[in-house]
Amino acid sequence: GFFPADNPQYTCVVVIVNKQNAVLHYGADVAGPVFKEIADRLYTLFVKTNTSDNYVMNTTDSEEYNLFGYNDDIKYLFTNVGIKYKENNNQAIDWIEANGNANSVTIKPKKNSIKQIPSFKGLNAKDAIYMAEEMGLKVNIVGKGKVINQSIAQGTSLSYGILIKLELN
Repeated sequence: GFFPADNPQYTCVVVIVNKQNAVLHYGADVAGPVFKEIADRLYTLFVKTNTSDNYVMNTTDSEEYNLFGYNDDIKYLFTNVGIKYKENNNQAIDWIEANGNANSVTIKPKKNSIKQIPSFKGLNAKDAIYMAEEMGLKVNIVGKGKVINQSIAQGTSLSYGILIKLELN
C-alpha cells in the first residue's frame, strides 16, 4: 500500500506467512490491520502537508486549567509545556489544585480529611488509585482518562477496606 492517497510519500509492503488452513488467510484480515498500524504511526509523525490549515496564526491560548493531582507531576507538566504558575503556599504538600489559564495559573494545596471520602473528580487513574489506596480503599476503575464519577459520595465517612468504583472519561 501507499499513503497518503492524494500525494503518496510512503510505500509499505506487509508480508505475513500463515499456517496452512489458518482461519484468517486473506490479506485484508491478516496484513491489513498491520499496514494500518504502520501507516497511522508514520502518517502522524512524518507525513508533510503544505496546507495553511496546519498552522496556527497568532492566537493566544484561552484554555482554562482546572487540575487536581500530585504536586510534582503537575509542576513537571507546566514546566515542560512552558506554562508559568505561582504558588499560594510554599509548604511541602503532596496534592494540589491548579486553576487559571495560560497567562495566570495558581497552585494551591488540596487538603483532604482523613476521616471522609474526598472528591476524586478530575484526577487521572494513577493519582486516583494512589490516593484511594493510601486511605485504605479498594478501587475499581472503569474507563480511561480522568475521574468523572465515583460510587461513594464525597464527605461520606471513611471505612477501611471498602470498595469505591471510579468512572473515567
